[in-house]
Amino acid sequence: MPIGNVYIPLSVLVLSFFYIKVLRGYVNGKIIVVLVVLYELFCIINLLFIQNMYEFPNIAGALGALLILSFAVLLFSKIMVEANIEKLFNEPIVWINISVLIYYSAGFFHYALFNYSLQFSREFLYNTVKINAGAAIIFFVLLAIGFWKAGRQKAVK
Repeated sequence: MPIGNVYIPLSVLVLSFFYIKVLRGYVNGKIIVVLVVLYELFCIINLLFIQNMYEFPNIAGALGALLILSFAVLLFSKIMVEANIEKLFNEPIVWINISVLIYYSAGFFHYALFNYSLQFSREFLYNTVKINAGAAIIFFVLLAIGFWKAGRQKAVK
């Protein structure tokens, strides 16, 4: 569990830099920075006073997933409002954002239900872990497709 207590806030921090860049002109970057700083402060407080380092960081994980999901939805909103993309299927940012939506949606439910699933049954817990692992596989496949499409776009230009 100590790894999760570092990985989750770090992944939110890294993805937030990405969303600050892609949401520029649509959402004030300072708002994202403030939200991320508050989230990171909460993670530290959570680690020190609410959940210890050896507990599953389900509270911080669920909040981080909600934050990233909000940014992903805002990006799709920006794409639809601007209407600059002719074929969404060909756009790398769309593939990357879909991967984030799938992974962090599954992650949100995994984090939110973790303590309940421990009390309910081990079989339910294993099923939620399998679903989260499947979402991780989908995440990396779609992310790879997005990077591949970005490389192809760069090669064409």
